[in-house]
Amino acid sequence: MTLKHRHLHAKLIIKTRKINGRIKNMIKDFKLVSREDYFKMAGSVFNFLMFDSLSTNRIVLLTGVLSLIDDMIKRRVAKI
Repeated sequence: MTLKHRHLHAKLIIKTRKINGRIKNMIKDFKLVSREDYFKMAGSVFNFLMFDSLSTNRIVLLTGVLSLIDDMIKRRVAKI
């Protein structure tokens, strides 16, 4: 890995962490009571990812973020 690649990789990790933090906050704000709430939340997270200025490398971010969302939702749904 060249120095340039390392730098880009580091930038992507930092960006992903910022976005993951924002999404965690979005998910915390949602009150998951029914399936409709779940879909509304998924829609708002998806819109955020597609149209947020931070997410330039969307495909890489989407895969990382979707697994995070999946984990968080499983935990939340288990509590309901």
